[in-house]
Amino acid sequence: MIALKLPGSGFMSLSASRKARWSLEKVPHFQLLLIALFFGLGLIGILNHAMWRDELNGWLIAQYSPNLGTFWQNIRYEGHPILWYAFLYLLNQMTANPVAMQLFHLGLATASTSLFVCYAPFTRLQKLLFVLGYLPLYEYLVISRNYAIAVLILWAICVCFPTRQKNYFILAILLALLANTNAYALLISLSLSLTLMLEFLLRHPLKLELNASFLNRGISLLIILVGVMLAVALLIPPADSNLQGGADQWFFNWDFHRFSQSLSRIWNSYILVLVPGDAKPLDVFLFAILSVGIFSFCVTFFWDYPIVLAFYSCGTGSILLFTYLKFLGSARHYGHLYLILITALWLKNYYSPNRLLSSFTDSSWIPPAPLKKGGENSRDDQGGESSGDNKGGENGGDEQRGENSGDNKGGKTNNIVKKLSRWQGWVNRHFLTFLMILLYCQLVSGLVGYIRDLTLPYSASRATARYLQAHQLNQFSLVGSEDFTMTPISGYLGQKIYYPESQKMASFVLFNRQRQPVNDLETLQQVQAKLKESSPVVLILNHPLETSLPSLKIKPVEKFTHSFIGNEQYYLYLIQ
Repeated sequence: MIALKLPGSGFMSLSASRKARWSLEKVPHFQLLLIALFFGLGLIGILNHAMWRDELNGWLIAQYSPNLGTFWQNIRYEGHPILWYAFLYLLNQMTANPVAMQLFHLGLATASTSLFVCYAPFTRLQKLLFVLGYLPLYEYLVISRNYAIAVLILWAICVCFPTRQKNYFILAILLALLANTNAYALLISLSLSLTLMLEFLLRHPLKLELNASFLNRGISLLIILVGVMLAVALLIPPADSNLQGGADQWFFNWDFHRFSQSLSRIWNSYILVLVPGDAKPLDVFLFAILSVGIFSFCVTFFWDYPIVLAFYSCGTGSILLFTYLKFLGSARHYGHLYLILITALWLKNYYSPNRLLSSFTDSSWIPPAPLKKGGENSRDDQGGESSGDNKGGENGGDEQRGENSGDNKGGKTNNIVKKLSRWQGWVNRHFLTFLMILLYCQLVSGLVGYIRDLTLPYSASRATARYLQAHQLNQFSLVGSEDFTMTPISGYLGQKIYYPESQKMASFVLFNRQRQPVNDLETLQQVQAKLKESSPVVLILNHPLETSLPSLKIKPVEKFTHSFIGNEQYYLYLIQ
């Protein structure tokens, strides 16, 4: 295994953590133990976790779509590419129990953790902290979504990255798959693809050995393009979709607060223990400034690694742009900014420092001889004094003034270069401290999220479904509103519910114009119509019923308010 290094500092270590690091170094079978710990925590977490609508809506689409054509049309309303849904469709051919999705998700998360623990160029302590962090332990493990498969593919790309020296096929296939996991992974896939193209174009200045044939490069590019086009085809919603405002809902106007919100996502992604509220403009602005500082800090660290810098800048910039233009998102979304940083640190291990970028600002830097066209372009040849000699020595006064002017400009330039050099040196010396702070913050957030999910149900859907089954209330006609909050109950019950918003029996919800919001009075009117078919009717609401009809006998049955998701608390009513 290769240990991640800092420029001129040897192995990544801190005196404060040296004792802990060396104690971990002495632990036999550390990799196996850490993977087993992660799997054990994951198994406990997912079996305890009460799934919510975003997890079960996709499962229900796969379960209740009668054929592949309908399945394709339905997932177009989900706002995600196909890969995760394809696996859900295959799982549904074997079982209708949604726990199968959770176990499959656990397998994906464990596989990605195994790759990270076995191959990532970090110390044992850093691996331990990362694996037990917020995203790997909680957001991308306990909650079954398409993000775990994206992380698995991303780490596989990092592991297989050296294969590009002779063959791009493996990376091309992985990049195409990555693009088809979610929108943020698509942006990372595009950033990595552009980075590989840039690397090939700069292979000679960077002294890189990239020997893939023209045919290999062409076919690999085609594979990536096909994968990206497939992802985009599903990410572009149907014309009647109103999910996140539909295809036309983009924010192209200038708004300083939204700009600050977008920038602050860097801080929110890296440092999770203190996150500003979006409704507080001053707080958001201050954290946006901190985010710019963090980004500048990381850019400086990657400055002598141009290819890694290109990926980090492009990946971070594209997600921030998407955040501003389309969707501010939550931790699971902008958490990809943190994944980009970890990926950049991993890829950095495959390169040696290169002063290609420094050569444009550092006057003391002489490019390597092979880049010269002959040996005449010395520093003296490029100076102001030599230029004056070439123009002649007759105009002595003018020449002297030119020299003084050149000295002043050169002095200012040298001062700037020295300050930048000192800044870069300071960043290199303190980057490990910065990284360890991030990892410990992620650890605290991960443990808090994991323990909270053990003690506070993420959704009250499972408890509600179990109550309905235990008291045989699911044998009556079920009416549920608001419809999209009812999908997890439908998933746990394994049966359809009547949704007043779409006025039909359904399980999953498609966010299109066919569904219309309803109030409590309209819901009761539809219940009254259902009573003509069968009586009684069990009404499930995600809020207390605030109205009634004289012709209906409404009996409150039970309420389930112990839930982390506020609008997935449920109230049951028996109506006759």
